[in-house]
Amino acid sequence: MGDISWSYAWCPLGDGEVEYAELLRMLEKEHSGELFLGVCTHFRDSSLPEEEQNPSAMRESFRRLRGLLREAAEGSHGHR
Repeated sequence: MGDISWSYAWCPLGDGEVEYAELLRMLEKEHSGELFLGVCTHFRDSSLPEEEQNPSAMRESFRRLRGLLREAAEGSHGHR
């Protein structure tokens, strides 16, 4: 794509540019059937040793995902 330079930084679920609560609301509204969501553990917490990085990131991702699912469910009451 020409001279476009892209950059990114891994961050915890919900901290980036994606509006996950809105995305989850849209999926609930538009999709019937089961969905699968992959949760990545690429972000790092500099306060932890390397061997604790992935388990810690996974716990944090699922904690945040539960919050985003609650937020999506609460917000969907006004969108239906």
